[in-house]
Amino acid sequence: MNIRHENSCGGAVFVGDSATKRPVQVLIVDDAEDIRDYLGVVLRSNGYRVLEAADGLVARSILKLEHPALVISDLEMPVSDGWEVLTFCHDHCPETPVMIVSGAALGRHPEIERWAASFVPKPFSIARFRAEVERLISRAA
Repeated sequence: MNIRHENSCGGAVFVGDSATKRPVQVLIVDDAEDIRDYLGVVLRSNGYRVLEAADGLVARSILKLEHPALVISDLEMPVSDGWEVLTFCHDHCPETPVMIVSGAALGRHPEIERWAASFVPKPFSIARFRAEVERLISRAA
């Protein structure tokens, strides 16, 4: 059974499976709800607890309260973008790897890009996505 509830910070949705075998948390940051839903299904099917944020501002609030094993972020989002998520993680939770999943062109912020643990360009294969998640989480453990 999936549990979904709103966090006190606007726009934050915590999604988890109450029968999870591995309580490893993964935060998905993307302004597109369909992308968050799709990635969430993939992650929950692998036993992860999924945290969701529609922008970087909400993601920072979640990161202050929760300690996900991995952050998966888009780059182009309103309010606060993926570059700000990456910078926040680098400054405040450097032990948490950040996977950038985006169709946006890289090279605009090379000084920030090096902080990302992985880049997966959209569109991507689900096999590659799953392999990157497993690689990053096993490396962080």
